[in-house]
Amino acid sequence: MMRDHVIYESRLELSRLLFADFDPSVRGVAQPFLLKAVVEGQARKHIPDYISTTDQGPVVVDVKPHCRLSTPVVAFTFAVDPAGGRVA
Repeated sequence: MMRDHVIYESRLELSRLLFADFDPSVRGVAQPFLLKAVVEGQARKHIPDYISTTDQGPVVVDVKPHCRLSTPVVAFTFAVDPAGGRVA
């Protein structure tokens, strides 16, 4: 169980943090940080909500309500894999 306070901006983010708090594989949560990548030849920047350190490695967490998933910027962000490429 995590012991540090983590700031959240919405109840949806709070819900995700509560899941992480009770997940035994999560060792910590950090925020915010800037991701930079070149995707399809274009420089991109994004600040995700959190990064969780787990037994399996780091997990980038970005929390968005379902109704925003179809907006172009959000859809593009979620379609980029960690290697900087596009997810099919």
